[in-house]
Amino acid sequence: MTKVSFLVISYNRPDNVDKIIRNIRGVSAEDYEIVVVDNGSDAPYSLDKKVRVVRNKVNERIQIARNIGIRSTKGKYVLMMDDDLEIVSKDFLPKALEILEKDEKVGAVLPKKIDHIKTDKGDKYVEAACCRIDIFGNLKFRKEKEGYVKCGVMTYLAKREVLDKIKGYSPIYGFNPKTGARGYAFREESDLHAKINESGYKLYYLPEWVVYHHIIKKGGYSDSPNKLYWTAYGNMIYIKRHASFSLIRRLLWFCILMGNIFLVYGLSSWREGLRGYVDGFRISLKEKNYLRAPYP
Repeated sequence: MTKVSFLVISYNRPDNVDKIIRNIRGVSAEDYEIVVVDNGSDAPYSLDKKVRVVRNKVNERIQIARNIGIRSTKGKYVLMMDDDLEIVSKDFLPKALEILEKDEKVGAVLPKKIDHIKTDKGDKYVEAACCRIDIFGNLKFRKEKEGYVKCGVMTYLAKREVLDKIKGYSPIYGFNPKTGARGYAFREESDLHAKINESGYKLYYLPEWVVYHHIIKKGGYSDSPNKLYWTAYGNMIYIKRHASFSLIRRLLWFCILMGNIFLVYGLSSWREGLRGYVDGFRISLKEKNYLRAPYP
């Protein structure tokens, strides 16, 4: 069995994939494979024969593409990556593997992610390695020493058996099965981390493993009403699935969050946020009746 599978999910970014393959090959690793999921790109990717390409006929939702990728890997461990990431630390893998092999409780090792944001006004670097989500759905960042955490970022090195046990990513985020609408898949990564914790395993934060997330923003950035809808939708499903606090505390959380949306974004966005929370609550009550992502 191959030891490590580097799994890259990509859509219409062949140049990024070439860069990330070179980046992966610069990591200190011996027994590994590289698997690229071409998620229905307009032009199929043409990569060298040492890279295994899984071609989706259509542009699947990100969770389904990731689950298809996980199912296609042959490694004992899976390192998940998006095509806009860059591994900065080249020598992290031996220690990360040692943690997974020596501690049976650890299901996945998480890196420190630094968002490299390119804007019209220049570059900005923001550390984004988180350890928990508060009652308002905000990520709380961890900058201290390594150790167990509750959640992290999109990149991780996980035991394949753990991903199989939790059946990968939940497809409900960014998708309303009642209407068929698709959008921003907010909280699908946090949901995966919560499922790992709830299945009896732990997440381990390794800050010496650093990755860059390259983001390009032109002409400023603001949350559209549509994005706020899917943010609220995903937040509600996540809270309904994984939060342990009381009904009164949930209502307080809801009122404060909706008030914040109204003050910051205005009435039209407030309406979309409210609609997202209502739809998310309705779907969360019935989601067991909907089809899951294609996972063995």
